[in-house]
Amino acid sequence: MKPGSPSYTVVDLDERWQVLYWTTAMQCQEADLRTAVLAVGADAAMVREHLSKIRMFERYAARPGAHFWL
Repeated sequence: MKPGSPSYTVVDLDERWQVLYWTTAMQCQEADLRTAVLAVGADAAMVREHLSKIRMFERYAARPGAHFWL
């Protein structure tokens, strides 16, 4: 991708400004973003969905008396 040309469908972790954009847009830490990209690829929709599932699991696990099996 050319410097300065934004892509709103691909998460590019090689460009610092893109990392800042995506961590802000997806309201996550850089480490979480990088882990999500490793897990599902660079497609922004897939990364967003993956982060959403992780957040949902964390909220459920934090509930008092929550039981889950892995």
